[in-house]
Amino acid sequence: MPKLVVPKSLPEGVPLEAMNAVKSLIRDGRQVFGSAGASLTWGIDGSEDGVVGAGIEGERMTARIFRDWIANHPTVMLVHSVGWPGSNGDTDHIVIIGRTVYLVDSKRWKSKRKYSVTASGTIKRGTVDFTEGKVKMVPALNAWRGVLKSGITVRGVVCISQDEVFVPRNKEWYSAPYRLVTAEELTKFFDEAIEKMHVDEVDIVDLGLLSSIIVRAIKPRDRRRELINVDRIN
Repeated sequence: MPKLVVPKSLPEGVPLEAMNAVKSLIRDGRQVFGSAGASLTWGIDGSEDGVVGAGIEGERMTARIFRDWIANHPTVMLVHSVGWPGSNGDTDHIVIIGRTVYLVDSKRWKSKRKYSVTASGTIKRGTVDFTEGKVKMVPALNAWRGVLKSGITVRGVVCISQDEVFVPRNKEWYSAPYRLVTAEELTKFFDEAIEKMHVDEVDIVDLGLLSSIIVRAIKPRDRRRELINVDRIN
C-alpha cells in the first residue's frame, strides 16, 4: 500500500468529488486509469483499419506491457489517453512514480528496422528522417511542465510498439530531450529509472498530482450510443 500524500488544497480544475473518488480507488488497490487508444476512437469511421487502427494497436500493445509490469510495482500509477493542457493533443500514457511524471507516446512504426534519436530530438529510421518520426513530445513536455506544480519532474518516452526493432543507446540517445525505447526494452527502462530513485519517493502517491492528470483522461467514443438511444432501450 503506497503512502498517500493528500494536498492541503484542491488542485486547479479538480473537483472535490473527483479527488475523493481517486482516493477511494487507490485505497482499493487501483493503479490503472483511463482507456488505451481512447483519443483515436474519435477519429475512427466504422472500422479500425489504416493509420488509426495501427495507432490503436500500438497503444494497446504498450498498455498490455504496462499491465503485466505494474502488478509488481504497487506504488506506480498509470493513466491512459490524457489530453494535453491547453491543446487538442493527447498523451498516450502517463506513468507517475512518486513526484516524477513520464509522458509515454506509443508509435506503431515499421518492424525490422533500426531507429535512433538525435540530441535535438529528431528520430531517424535507419540513417534518414521520416515523416512519422516528427513526434510532438517536446511540445507535450513543455505543456505539462507549464501546469504541474513546482517540485514535479516531467520526462518523456517514445515507445516503438512494434516487434523486431532496434534502438541504440548511444551518446545522442542520452543527450536527447526524451528517451526512445522499443516495446521490448520498455519495462527495463522503467526498472532502471526506479532503481535510481530514493525509496521514499517511490513509495508515495501524490493524490493531488494524480487527480490533476486523471481528470484530463479522454473517454472512448461510443458510436453505438450516438446512433441509438441506448438508455431508452435499456
